[in-house]
Amino acid sequence: SDDTIYHHYVITTDGTNVRIYQDGTLKLTSAYTWNLGWFDQIGRYTTTNNTANVWNGHIDEIGCWTKTLSGTDVTDLYNSGNWLSY
Repeated sequence: SDDTIYHHYVITTDGTNVRIYQDGTLKLTSAYTWNLGWFDQIGRYTTTNNTANVWNGHIDEIGCWTKTLSGTDVTDLYNSGNWLSY
């Protein structure tokens, strides 16, 4: 059997706050700063003590938008099953 667990993540910023959604649900809101560390590169993050960590899993279907996605946009993406067409 396939015991793989899949999640849908969306990270948005409006220039003031960063919001992280998991499976369409807001999980974290933080003040926006270029020095947040946890999204230096896709699949890699740096902790506050500058320790580099690498994602231990698979990443698939990455998309970027030129607008700030609202909570409704994120929910629509998660529920659509075809979020790349958004």
